[in-house]
Amino acid sequence: MNVFARPTIVPSISVAQAKRIFLFLFLIGAVLRCYASFNTFAMIHPDEHQQFLEQAQKLVYGYAHHFWEQERGIRHALYPALLAIPLGVLEFVGIRDPITQGILLRWFVSLAALFACTLFAWEFQRRGDSRSAFLLMALYSLMPDIIYTQIHPLSETAATVPFLLALVLMERRPFWSGVLLGLSFGIRFQMGFIIGTTVILVWLRNRGRFDANFLRLSTGFALTMIGLGLCDRIQHGAWFHSPIEYVRANLVEGVANQWGVEPWYQYVLWLAHGGWAIIIPLAVLVSLGARREWPLLILALGFIIPHMIVAHKEARFMLPVAPLMLALVAVGFSELGEYTPARLRRNWWTVGLACIIALGVIRVPQIKWNIQPYRSTCILLHAAGKRPDLTGVAVTMADRTEIGNYFYLRRDVPLYAKFEPWLDDFRGELKKGESLNYLLGRPRDLHRFEELRPVEIMSCDGVKLYFLEVPLVAK
Repeated sequence: MNVFARPTIVPSISVAQAKRIFLFLFLIGAVLRCYASFNTFAMIHPDEHQQFLEQAQKLVYGYAHHFWEQERGIRHALYPALLAIPLGVLEFVGIRDPITQGILLRWFVSLAALFACTLFAWEFQRRGDSRSAFLLMALYSLMPDIIYTQIHPLSETAATVPFLLALVLMERRPFWSGVLLGLSFGIRFQMGFIIGTTVILVWLRNRGRFDANFLRLSTGFALTMIGLGLCDRIQHGAWFHSPIEYVRANLVEGVANQWGVEPWYQYVLWLAHGGWAIIIPLAVLVSLGARREWPLLILALGFIIPHMIVAHKEARFMLPVAPLMLALVAVGFSELGEYTPARLRRNWWTVGLACIIALGVIRVPQIKWNIQPYRSTCILLHAAGKRPDLTGVAVTMADRTEIGNYFYLRRDVPLYAKFEPWLDDFRGELKKGESLNYLLGRPRDLHRFEELRPVEIMSCDGVKLYFLEVPLVAK
């Protein structure tokens, strides 16, 4: 019972030699992710911070900003709780600097994702396809786009980890595979599309029989779902409150549509931005790979097609199927090698590795590794949080979705953020007794706050931290 078309056979390369190659590529991937984590200050999407890092901050330190998702309870507490574990460990061992914590958390998430991808790639080695396995492992380890997405603690990245592990364990440990499928759903509800496709596909390949292994898989999944529902019952007062409210808000009420509605083919257009010179060869390789590993294509389509139907679309939604599509690319490239001359066929792995490195060199400068204003606000909020006289902070060049919030401020004081506000905009929102004596903003907006007599403290990428000699208080 599995999702691989190729049966398990004796590999052409010894297990010891394959493990050395895999370990070498894993270590390179780990080092690259470490370097990227330490030198990247960016968000792929605001959810990455406000829904996960910020909420993990609340579980460990007791305070954070609540967004509308928390007010309606449409996010399950599972992923913030998982992030809170390493965050709490860092606090316990004395690593309390939020910038360092953020770096280490990003690296931790990326290593978990790389580990899951490594085990998934090893399945091809276990089934005798060493060439595809090594090429897939190289793609996972070295591709800049994969590295960039994995160092961001999005739920798409996190939910892919238990899903890939579930595919790996399905044949040998079906109960735990079911548990992992449930965890994947709890981290991101949209994984329900691909999880449902997986269960149906496995059942059909099992000739529609409910044998012992399928029942173990179902039992593990059901028990995990009961646990997720119980957590909602404790937190929100109703069983499965978060997934039900998620469907109600996004599909029934269409709340997500306020952030954009796109045509069904939008994902194809976004993919084309990479350049047809790259997309067309990859499409050919996917087609070749799907001829053999057709179950992986079905899983991918079971996720892609529903997302094409849903009106609100974002490129990040496709991240969970990236490992599956890369697997098809690797298998397709391996299959293509069968049609090449014998002399070139012996060095086909080298040709593939050279293509990956060349593509990586092209892609590295095209990726926006640091994005404003997130980077500068995180650094300056951290600086403000260390000021002993801090009573509150006003941010004047971004709203709450674009800044580091309490995770980087790390002080339980009032924090208000607006894009290019006037003085009265803050005064009208401040509660009685609150005062803001530090301000983050650009010099061009300073004329709106001259009466507060701002004094520059420090600067970062054109954004400055000011001390207000006259604190900002409520009307």
